[in-house]
Amino acid sequence: MPDPQELLDTAVHDFQQANSTVGIAAVLWYEDTAYYTNFGRNRKEGPAVSNQSVFQMQSVQKVFTGLLFASQVVQKRMQLKCVPFMKYITGNVPRGPQWIYQVQPWELATHTANFPYNIDGNPAQNLYKGQGPPAGLTSWWSNFAPTNNTILGCSWAYSDLGVLSLGYATAAAAGQTYPELLRSFIKEPWEMVNTWLNMDDVPVDLKVGGYGTGTTWMLGVKSCAVDMLSFVKHHLKLIQMKSEHEAAVDLVLKPLFCPDGQPTMGICWQISEQPKYRLYAKDGGGSGFSTWVGLIPEAKCGVVFLANSQSKKGSNWLRYGKALFSELLGTSIGEGAEALCEPSDLLEEEPQT
Repeated sequence: MPDPQELLDTAVHDFQQANSTVGIAAVLWYEDTAYYTNFGRNRKEGPAVSNQSVFQMQSVQKVFTGLLFASQVVQKRMQLKCVPFMKYITGNVPRGPQWIYQVQPWELATHTANFPYNIDGNPAQNLYKGQGPPAGLTSWWSNFAPTNNTILGCSWAYSDLGVLSLGYATAAAAGQTYPELLRSFIKEPWEMVNTWLNMDDVPVDLKVGGYGTGTTWMLGVKSCAVDMLSFVKHHLKLIQMKSEHEAAVDLVLKPLFCPDGQPTMGICWQISEQPKYRLYAKDGGGSGFSTWVGLIPEAKCGVVFLANSQSKKGSNWLRYGKALFSELLGTSIGEGAEALCEPSDLLEEEPQT
């Protein structure tokens, strides 16, 4: 039987060798045991990386937004389909043809709303600061029209802007700010002590910096290996949860859309149907960070990789995660969960201190 610790150590070593990575924190959950591996330093001259070191999550934060959206669906404050997402923001559906009022929440969550990857003006900063959408974003919404006569909900195109719009709608429907909702539904009940939105709140010895040209921290979800293990274990249903949490987890892991030649989509999760297992994955990269989380619920198994590298774009962990699962479970985890994330340009950057 393969040694889980050796497999995790090998994945971290191989990624580091291939990507000039400065610091890595990784955790694997398998057969009721947590395996950790840490490498390098938080910053060039900072303390060694630990299980509590806080990394920028990059686009892995989308599965946080997806879970918060699902929480509002199960509490009947939002609907997955049949209601335009803009109704939750404006409170009404105006008469007359406006394309933006044709877009439903599930389309934002599955990247099928025909939104572009991003727009100028850092529209995410307000969400993570607990504010409403900026004027530039509301103006873009009002002028939205699908390109090339695309039918909404039928064509897949990865979009930071789509999930960001879902975040604004979710906060509005909840009657809370995004930071309040993150704290009340995920951070506190799941005891994710070192999960933050603003790096200013993080103890200085736990701050992990990006390198190369990524010399700033961005607004958005930040977390550590210990907290992400809690996130994984809750999604694997290994920890007793309140009914609304369990229902939200069920919803985010439900396959919703299967585009030709692309991974099946749940709510912000990419899903790969394998012969024996279903792999759920989400990756993130950019500004000197590279992150990945993978779940195989049937095997009660999950892995998280957090890295800061010398590459501005970041390098993807997908091949290393698939190799680890293949060796660990004795089956081939092949194609079908391709990493389609691109580095986000939407989040405002915060100066490092």
